[in-house]
Amino acid sequence: MTRARQVQEVTGQAVEVAFVEQGYSGEGPARDVAAQGIRLEAVKLPQAKKGFVLLPRG
Repeated sequence: MTRARQVQEVTGQAVEVAFVEQGYSGEGPARDVAAQGIRLEAVKLPQAKKGFVLLPRG
């Protein structure tokens, strides 16, 4: 079972958008979550950071 499916089961299909870091961009992750009715929004930083960084939502 995918994590997207688990999230939708727990939330009653309430999640529509997931804000993710650039590592989750691309066709594979987008296709996997789209099957569960979720759209990915990759949050991009203007420069590389190291460690934990709070990302602004688009």
